[in-house]
Amino acid sequence: MRKTTHMVKHFIPMLVLGFSALSVFAGEKQIEMRVELYSVPQLEAIEMTNQTDASIDATELVKSIRALEKEGAVKLVTTATTISRSGRRAKVANGKEYSYISGYRVKDDREEPVQRTINNGTVFEVDSLIGADESTLDLNFALTYSNHEFEIKKQTMVGPVSGKELPFETVILDQAKITTSVTVKSGQTAMIGTVNQTGDSGKVLMAFLKADIRED
Repeated sequence: MRKTTHMVKHFIPMLVLGFSALSVFAGEKQIEMRVELYSVPQLEAIEMTNQTDASIDATELVKSIRALEKEGAVKLVTTATTISRSGRRAKVANGKEYSYISGYRVKDDREEPVQRTINNGTVFEVDSLIGADESTLDLNFALTYSNHEFEIKKQTMVGPVSGKELPFETVILDQAKITTSVTVKSGQTAMIGTVNQTGDSGKVLMAFLKADIRED
């Protein structure tokens, strides 16, 4: 999947949390969530997908994938872990955050650049809720991954007020994004989605999520 973003202007290192963001609330149950993204050969990925779905514990499948990783047949692309209280949103990001100008707008009869940011790396955001049985977990999340490679094209546009040529850049960034909801038991691992790997038609990105209820 290719996402086009405009006008990267400044490169600003983002705060890296070592892929672990902790939101601890004393005296209450916490939910630890870990997501793993693997690059898997397409044929193997199809076979694995046919064997499991989000309603089945994929713990043994992940063990098999990790064994293949040790043999070099599979690659661990990225991983992220976060801990949060039930009913709260948690977010962890790793990579670099870029400040850029996406274009210009007219304000007070003058041209004003539109400032935005993009994250080139991994962003894992999740809302979690512990069920009444204190074992079932409902998880709504979004996982975004970019491979740190992008293309920048310098361009110009005519200013709507000044009529002058204004510089901007077009950025082509490859991203994989999975947004979904799953219900799992504490300690289980769910396969949360697959995405074709851009630039390599023979590989598929497979994502897994493990959630555990913890008590202080």
